[in-house]
Amino acid sequence: MTDLPLRDIHLPEPVFWWPPAPGWWWLLALLLLALTLYRLAQRRRRNTRLRREGLRALNRLQAEYQQSGDSKRVMQQLSSLLRRIALSRYPRPEVAALTGSEWLEFLDRSLVEAGGMPAFRSEIGALLTEAPYRPDCSTNPEPLFELSREWITRIGASGGGGTG
Repeated sequence: MTDLPLRDIHLPEPVFWWPPAPGWWWLLALLLLALTLYRLAQRRRRNTRLRREGLRALNRLQAEYQQSGDSKRVMQQLSSLLRRIALSRYPRPEVAALTGSEWLEFLDRSLVEAGGMPAFRSEIGALLTEAPYRPDCSTNPEPLFELSREWITRIGASGGGGTG
């Protein structure tokens, strides 16, 4: 028997980690989809909670007005309620410093963006900025309650916006 000149065993080159196998791409796509759906659900839950709590507070104010008839106090509280909701829904620098006609313009703009018709710069909305400072505030705030209810419902249902 003769010695055959055999070459030594050659190992294959190591497998490089890139590009990953198709299964890893599918896993990445599923994770991104799950993250996106989670974020959308979170935003929807926040908006639903904002709308529900805002409407609950508005109903309490309306009931308080019907019991006491103190429109000045109710107007002050309604203005405060709308501002708190706006600060929860929109960036703080966009909302916090607004007063008077600028505040009413913001409310109209946000209502229009949410699909409503602007009405805060009308006589009804003007009550929001004027009534708390009138010495004899004997106005009927019921139309303003309805307008505020529409605003809360629409901005709580619309997407977008941010928290400040």
